[in-house]
Amino acid sequence: MVTNSKQSAFSNQLSAISFQQSAFSNQLSAISFQFSVFSFQLMRYAHATRTAIGSKPG
Repeated sequence: MVTNSKQSAFSNQLSAISFQQSAFSNQLSAISFQFSVFSFQLMRYAHATRTAIGSKPG
């Protein structure tokens, strides 16, 4: 009986660890998504700036 409760505590710990890992990977993918949005905006801004500089008269 003691072994059984130890095993279940261990498996609970394992599932908590795997849950933390999945939360961490979710966070990582959210960060990488934010970064890609940021770099896309930066690219658009750079393109707009270049276009504005290029279209100046003279």
